[in-house]
Amino acid sequence: MRVAFWRCGGSLALALAMMCQPGWAQSNISDWDNLEVLDPGSGIWVRTASGKKLHGELVKVTDEALWMNSDEPNRRGVPGRSWIQRRIPRANVKEVRHFSQGAVTAVGAAIGGGIGAGIGAGLDASRKQGDDPHLATVVFTLLGGAFGAALASSSTFIKGKTIYRAP
Repeated sequence: MRVAFWRCGGSLALALAMMCQPGWAQSNISDWDNLEVLDPGSGIWVRTASGKKLHGELVKVTDEALWMNSDEPNRRGVPGRSWIQRRIPRANVKEVRHFSQGAVTAVGAAIGGGIGAGIGAGLDASRKQGDDPHLATVVFTLLGGAFGAALASSSTFIKGKTIYRAP
């Protein structure tokens, strides 16, 4: 029993020591130059000084402002989304992070597929033996995955590494 404790404790200590290495630390994230090295078209998530949160694609960065194509809901109650080019002055940019729409959609599809698989498995377990033993599981997994991907496609619940944070 004691040997297992020290083995786990030693593993934990080693893992913590590896994670605390100075090489793993982020560079100076309050440096505006971090934004200037990003490629146009990179996915970004921006929080402004007023608290507004935007996500979309980087257009360009100058010393005075950040330009981006922002993915936003349509106005006036029209369903759907639209791309709006925004100029955000440097003084109004509070935080910028990497953002990957594909990663968000994939995670949404996985969550929806998992929920659908659970519902389908429950339905399959409650029915009598028949020709298609796992039909409900397959159908609900596919439907849940599609529904989860559709819901997540306009969401920002996964934000990447911080690129810039205002001092």
